[in-house]
Amino acid sequence: MGKLGLHTEKSIWQRPAWVAIFAFTAAFAWGWAYPLIKLGFAEFGITPDQTGSKMLFAGVRFAISGLIILAMAKGAHRSFVMSTGVRGWAFILIFALLNTSIHYACFYIGLSHSAGSRAAILNSLSVFTLVILACVAYPSTDRLNASKVVGCGLGFVGILALNIGGADSGGFTWLGDGMIIGNALCSAAAGLMTRKMNRYIDVFVGTGYSLLVGGILLAIPGLAIGGSVPMVTAWGI
Repeated sequence: MGKLGLHTEKSIWQRPAWVAIFAFTAAFAWGWAYPLIKLGFAEFGITPDQTGSKMLFAGVRFAISGLIILAMAKGAHRSFVMSTGVRGWAFILIFALLNTSIHYACFYIGLSHSAGSRAAILNSLSVFTLVILACVAYPSTDRLNASKVVGCGLGFVGILALNIGGADSGGFTWLGDGMIIGNALCSAAAGLMTRKMNRYIDVFVGTGYSLLVGGILLAIPGLAIGGSVPMVTAWGI
């Protein structure tokens, strides 16, 4: 009886099989971002040299995503209370800049000047960078060990080999490769900040706010430098 009393059913998020399924689904969905963004550029008539239009395109997408997440959070009765007031909103603003505005400004500009497959490979730098930064920022819970060093080392070598190993791989460009690397670094930094978000606000709500604010901060400068949507198609929407 005592043993039965101590038994607690694990949440779906604590079951290895389900965690693996959700992680694979997220990775699979994220992989589709590269070809779909390029398709979006084509459907809306946005060319590689239209930086403002690309920023506007990204900003509108993320602002809408933020509104959808906030609506879902409201429907799920999530708490919208910011526990630390101004400090919490400052955190959300910085997170929005790193996780959305600067992050995706680099991503969209870089993707339009680089092959989708190459951009995907370079963007994986964020994974290895996050592992290293986490060990520096949280040494008590994320310790740098031999397996992490070997894994990150092999990952970096693989990225270098795939990008500079062939004659047809092309040279390094700041508008292409440089922007994708900048996007990866922003992603890693934002990943670290995610661990602290629950100190200020519900993570689901905070993510919605960051996408909404970050999207607006991305769209405004896009409009300011002449961004527009040259054409609109049903498939693009």
